[in-house]
Amino acid sequence: MLEQFLNHIREHRLCGPADRILLAVSGGIDSVVMLRLFHETGQPVAVAHCNFQLRGEASDGDQQFVATLCHDLDVPCFVKRMDTAAYAETEGLSTQLAARALRYAWFEEVRVREGFDRIATAHHLNDALETVLLNWTRSANPDGLAGIPVQQGVIIRPLLFATRAAVEAYAASKDFAWREDASNQTDDYARNFIRHQVVPRLKELNPSLEQTVSRGLASMEGVLSLAAAGLEHWKTIYTTAAGNRIAIRKAFAAAPHAVAILARYLRPFGFHYSQCEDMVYALAGQPGKQFLAEAYTVMIDREALILTPHRAAWDVVTLATEHQHVVLGDWTLAVERSEAGRPLMGGAWHATVDADRITFPITWRRWRAGDVFYPLGMNHGKKISDFLIDSKVARADKAAVTVLEAGERIFWVVGHRLDDRFKVTAATKQVLTFTIRPHIL
Repeated sequence: MLEQFLNHIREHRLCGPADRILLAVSGGIDSVVMLRLFHETGQPVAVAHCNFQLRGEASDGDQQFVATLCHDLDVPCFVKRMDTAAYAETEGLSTQLAARALRYAWFEEVRVREGFDRIATAHHLNDALETVLLNWTRSANPDGLAGIPVQQGVIIRPLLFATRAAVEAYAASKDFAWREDASNQTDDYARNFIRHQVVPRLKELNPSLEQTVSRGLASMEGVLSLAAAGLEHWKTIYTTAAGNRIAIRKAFAAAPHAVAILARYLRPFGFHYSQCEDMVYALAGQPGKQFLAEAYTVMIDREALILTPHRAAWDVVTLATEHQHVVLGDWTLAVERSEAGRPLMGGAWHATVDADRITFPITWRRWRAGDVFYPLGMNHGKKISDFLIDSKVARADKAAVTVLEAGERIFWVVGHRLDDRFKVTAATKQVLTFTIRPHIL
């Protein structure tokens, strides 16, 4: 195991003998084996341990175990307790995604502050296999077929050569102690279901599944490298950059696999595949339609798709009176009063409400954790975070969702749903129509 470990590091040039490595150690068998192997090589290392406070005394026991192990090995240890559940609620994330975001942000913080060269995680070959299977069920992105990269910036995976069985056998041969997370034995998480139910059945078809996948991952890296070169050629034909603005000529849509290529190009900017399908479909429509990711906007122009970063002006704005225009980020809001009875304007970007139920000033802002409204057709409140999940709004799109509120009551989740308390009824005498349009400088 040690020889293979060193060969893997040398083959992929993961680190040099003098590099200082920050090891992500949970206390589980994989990270304990990684720590022990690094310690045996004499590499300068330290440990970072996250206590996510999700399993009560078990989480505290993991922390104590890691601290004791580091003390015994004379290895520096950094520990942080994280309120993962609160962060997940605030950001509208699953617990797993919240924990991942918290730990990688903290690892990088420690690395920079303490002057480490690399961050090492203990992913092994079975983790890569499970990731491929999960990606294939969840995503149309071919990059997911490459599994877990052996190196990603300053993050390295020095155990990616080893199977789970090899890690377990090595730990047993050395009589290492480690901590077992009881949740790993259940099928409550998708990855555990893949691990316990899917992989064993696949190994009935191919007992050498891990070795086959290892060769396949290496081959896929070559295919993706070739695809990257092709994308660079595509960019020279169809894209033009000027400052922070990129134009993508509509002619790209006439070539084969237009959606897939556009999705591959726009993925680093935060756009997902279904958005790119909608973009290509919208090319034949009226210019002006916008698509939002967390940090970028794509707008359909006459001859091109225009990619620009979001403007920074996302502060709360106030609509003091009717017949006024205000700007929030990439959008303009206008309001108009009219008599009830005229045809209502349709579409997601128009909202018509009973004027007598609205008091000015009106606040226009991004939604916040804890916001509640009464979705049209419902007589009780619902958290906007839950509404967006139920509506299958992509995480990348959630950051751009805004609300209008009057008298501290939300009456429109913009572009999604009116509040039932403000709807137009047979008794309505006058209406206010709110219209959202792209803000073009």
